[in-house]
Amino acid sequence: MSRIRSLLHDLADAVADHLEEHVEAARYYDQESSPLPAAAHCRLVRTGVLKGFKRAGRVFVERTDMHRFIEAGAVVPRVSVAVDEDAELERVLANLRKAG
Repeated sequence: MSRIRSLLHDLADAVADHLEEHVEAARYYDQESSPLPAAAHCRLVRTGVLKGFKRAGRVFVERTDMHRFIEAGAVVPRVSVAVDEDAELERVLANLRKAG
């Protein structure tokens, strides 16, 4: 094989590797590339609003899902813990009664 042909094969392999890497990356947003703040991006996946997955500390969401969410005008949910105040008060009072 000639030197030029060998170089062209090497170049073609390098271009194919580069394209495979970037085409796959272009399919997903992680929390750093997301159009939303990183915390909101992660919260949407954690709460199940958006389907995603975690790899090596990065949370991935398909770009089409993210765009659909944004275009729908959906609101990023705030994570809050619902507290039954009466039950919490009863628990505290019971502990105080036990303590004496």
